[in-house]
Amino acid sequence: MRPEYFKLWAWLCIVSVLWAAGCGKDKPPVATDKHKIAGIVSALSDAWRNPDSFQRLFVEGAAPDVKQRPRFGQYSFELKSTSAEGERIIATVIAREVQTGDPVGELQWTLVREGDQYKLQSAPLPGG
Repeated sequence: MRPEYFKLWAWLCIVSVLWAAGCGKDKPPVATDKHKIAGIVSALSDAWRNPDSFQRLFVEGAAPDVKQRPRFGQYSFELKSTSAEGERIIATVIAREVQTGDPVGELQWTLVREGDQYKLQSAPLPGG
């Protein structure tokens, strides 16, 4: 092989390797279903302040009434685990008092998929 061809070939190999090594690094991480559900669960303790935001977390007609909404602000919520039950997802949620951070119980919330999103079907609070 002539030296001028060898240099060209070596240069092309180096450029190809560098280009391939840089591909795919800028892709954003894909949220898994569990991450999406965890986001909904944790958002609920703040969403009670805004009626529209609160309603959007629930399937149509399932959001607690106006009198119940402020009770969601008394707690922070953390997803412990999920399990599938047919078309529904059962989320085990840990509720903590906002002021003390003390756990007050485990709750069973139900979610369903609407398109590419999950929405709450039921989200009972501690003590009913």
